[in-house]
Amino acid sequence: MLLKRIVTGLLLGAFAAGGLLWPGGVGAVWFLVLALGFVALALTELAGLLGRAGSPVYTAPMTLAGLALVFGDLAPSLLGGVFVQWREGPFAAAALAVAVAWMAGLAARRPALGEGVRRLIASLGALLLVWGTLGWMPRLYGIAGCGLGEGRWLLLFMIAVTKAADIGAYALGTWTAARPRGNHKMCPGLSPKKSWEGLAGGVVLAVAVAVALVWLWRERFALHGEPILTVWVAALLGALFAVLGLAGDLTESMLKRAAGVKDSGALPGLGGCLDVVDSLIYVAPLFYAWVAWAR
Repeated sequence: MLLKRIVTGLLLGAFAAGGLLWPGGVGAVWFLVLALGFVALALTELAGLLGRAGSPVYTAPMTLAGLALVFGDLAPSLLGGVFVQWREGPFAAAALAVAVAWMAGLAARRPALGEGVRRLIASLGALLLVWGTLGWMPRLYGIAGCGLGEGRWLLLFMIAVTKAADIGAYALGTWTAARPRGNHKMCPGLSPKKSWEGLAGGVVLAVAVAVALVWLWRERFALHGEPILTVWVAALLGALFAVLGLAGDLTESMLKRAAGVKDSGALPGLGGCLDVVDSLIYVAPLFYAWVAWAR
């Protein structure tokens, strides 16, 4: 199991790194394909979880809306030289309006109107959970335009630090759980393996990685040529990412527990797409907000 997790994680990480590290238009297109793929998988998996939990959704319009919204977030900076009048706001508004109208029409046609309304609300909630949170990642990528590529380094910082928190929490949580007296469980009824010791390990490793990245490549984490991350800010963000990452993980655990499944999907060793990105659910919008404020 551990070997599968490592191999799949390395392959997935290498593919994701290509979209983040390759400069210019090629890297932007690569990242766009990656983002669309992850959103499609995440929404499909979430639809499956909600269906098993007794809250079915309108999968097709919800997924197409999520893809259109993510495309609209990145395409203006990616294709700005071609479609100079294209802005993400109108595109997103139109895509969302069409999707909601489509789902409302499907709801209105159901014989049991109450069930149709519940499906509509569940679909909108699922779309908000994925696009309304993870959708800030492509916006961060293109925050300074894809030509400058500054957003991709900030996105890389966010992902690396959050995943470091996951690794630190898993490592220290597993080690302390194997001790004779065990460790202190955080939410035993929801996620039996989560512990306060694991959270501490996540905070320590996240802070260490955040500080190391800024110490080594401070000039990379900039907007319009001006660095926006200091060592102290990086340390605070590292601790925050660890806590928010845990909150995102627990949110997905709640959905899986309600659905009665262990994994959201079938990625070998990793579970599913949602299992990979759940720790970024709350980190992405809050880090984007901080970057937008600091610029």
